[in-house]
Amino acid sequence: MVLYNEQTTPYLQPAHETLLVNILKSIGLTLDDIELVNLNNIRRVDYVEILKEKTLHQFISFGIDLRELQINVPLTAYKVQRVEEINMLLADSFHELVLNTEKKRLLWTCLKQMFLK
Repeated sequence: MVLYNEQTTPYLQPAHETLLVNILKSIGLTLDDIELVNLNNIRRVDYVEILKEKTLHQFISFGIDLRELQINVPLTAYKVQRVEEINMLLADSFHELVLNTEKKRLLWTCLKQMFLK
């Protein structure tokens, strides 16, 4: 599951989508292989229940601290953390990643740990 918050549109902006497609390609996945969730589209949802119902193995939040969703999982940015059989990662927003090569490197290090063991 990939969680992000795009406030100006219900979908990813083109530059952000390109970044995500490239990220996924680097770990052998496509957009069809993931569940992409725009927080802005589902504000009134019980996120804890969503996480319980899904058969998740990997969860990446782009720019959203899970505590904002009343999910008590204090993630540290760019550190893969295992929580109840789910590898979880907090990264910066797509907007930040598009602008910052060093943050993309940090993300790549984590993705290798999560997906390319």
